[in-house]
Amino acid sequence: MPSPPIRTQVDAGMKSVLVHGLTGGIASGKTHACSVLRGLGATVLNADLLAHACYAPHTPANQQLRKAFGPSIFTTDGRVDRKKLGKLVFQRDHRSLQQLNKIMFPATEARAKEEIARLTTEGHAWVVVEAAVLVEAGWDLWMDEVWTMLIDPKLAQARLMDRDGMTAEEAQRRIAALASNEVRNKAATLLIDSSGSKEQTAAKLRVAAKDLKRRVKDVHNLDLPLTI
Repeated sequence: MPSPPIRTQVDAGMKSVLVHGLTGGIASGKTHACSVLRGLGATVLNADLLAHACYAPHTPANQQLRKAFGPSIFTTDGRVDRKKLGKLVFQRDHRSLQQLNKIMFPATEARAKEEIARLTTEGHAWVVVEAAVLVEAGWDLWMDEVWTMLIDPKLAQARLMDRDGMTAEEAQRRIAALASNEVRNKAATLLIDSSGSKEQTAAKLRVAAKDLKRRVKDVHNLDLPLTI
């Protein structure tokens, strides 16, 4: 089976770094995958944490969220209460989620690109951006590589119920709110099944990372800091 291609880098100023997207459905093993890749030498950016920074008081996103959803989702010090926001959005109709995404996708993307630019100037050659909404937000379009973690929806539901204490209905709503596996798969340069044990998934990631290092060297003459 031929190796997937390395994409052409879109953003000027990122030529000395591989921008590597990691996505997958909720509870698909993205956190574990990032831990493995970090251990192999990648610098990992978590889109959720980048988004949380956008929630801070006096940021444009914070002000837009107040206008869109009202004061009930805010703490007394002006920060967004993420649990209240999530509960509000997922209990309302689909338009509320669309409204949230319209605010947060651009804000998070801008912060991610700022971080990538900073890391590039510091000499980081391999930056992984972990985001469940990578495809929905259109961020895959400026990634050099996109890996999708695969998991059966029933197993994902069971993991959510066990890990986060969700009811079956809550878990199903969270899963349904994200892009389907088919949509994510089409955007991917590599698919990784994470239905097995953590050790099995880690082994797959190590093999994939070795192949990635070879391909990046061939295409961009860029040496990834892979430590295996």
